[in-house]
Amino acid sequence: MPTKYGKELRKLRIDMDESIHAMAKKMNISISYLSAIESGSRKIPDDLTDKLITKYRLNKERSEELKVAEKIKA
Repeated sequence: MPTKYGKELRKLRIDMDESIHAMAKKMNISISYLSAIESGSRKIPDDLTDKLITKYRLNKERSEELKVAEKIKA
């Protein structure tokens, strides 16, 4: 079952009109690992949120949404 973070990550990817392949490449992780994070079956890498904020130039509101979602375990 997708986590809050997984849902936010997928929403970000779709909002940015980015394929899972393109986002995985930008984040320097495999497509399967990114997919597993989105689906909630893998742990979020420690630096992923910061990389997303930087690479996608997220505004403060979107950055906070991701940071809050990262702290929610379910």
